[in-house]
Amino acid sequence: MRRYLAAASLLFLAACSHPSQQVAPQAAVQKRGTVPSFPSIPRPDSYESYRWAVETDNLMAFQSLVSKGLGPNLVMPDTNPALIYAMVSGSGQVVQWLLQHPKLDVDQTNARGDTALMTASGLGELAWVEALIKRGGQINPVSGWTPLHYAAANNRISVVELLLKRSAWVDAPSANGTTPLMMAARSNASEVANLLLKKGAQRDLVNEAGFSARDYAKRNGNDEMEKLLAAPSPNCGRRC
Repeated sequence: MRRYLAAASLLFLAACSHPSQQVAPQAAVQKRGTVPSFPSIPRPDSYESYRWAVETDNLMAFQSLVSKGLGPNLVMPDTNPALIYAMVSGSGQVVQWLLQHPKLDVDQTNARGDTALMTASGLGELAWVEALIKRGGQINPVSGWTPLHYAAANNRISVVELLLKRSAWVDAPSANGTTPLMMAARSNASEVANLLLKKGAQRDLVNEAGFSARDYAKRNGNDEMEKLLAAPSPNCGRRC
């Protein structure tokens, strides 16, 4: 059974949209009905068997197909690499095996730019997050959304704690300046917001749409969150 994030976790911040049409974090791309071209695939039925093995968590069949040359990084019809596809499908055996594969491309992305570490963070799968970090998964990408955004957006407190311990940038800005604290406020994730503030997150940063974390709390009608975010942060500087 496919395991997609609950509707509440699919945070499309229309008000925060960047000129590049960037959308807010979600842990999976919905299927688009387009199958990319794979010139190296020996037979179409092998590709379908591969997809089926991932979806059904049939590890033996999947291992056999990988050994026949399909590899651990094949892209699925929804543009998700095999590892992300397995994660959102709830295929734990395939995920665990792929996480140990020496040829796994840890930072391979889907069409949205999601990595496996972002996906695992959004799903709250702490063991997967730890394994990906150990394999060298990027905690602080050069630009765009980060695993911390995904964890904050989905109220994954244990993942937020781990990422911060591993030097995740608490005020990491997306391309349009949205921070993890803004995502926590947008999702009414009070526990995460409290932790981010304790770790030095700035309350008063504003993204390109002109919204601060407090503005998102106010838009949600969350008085408690708005009160938490009301006090100005020290050393805010020019970015406030």
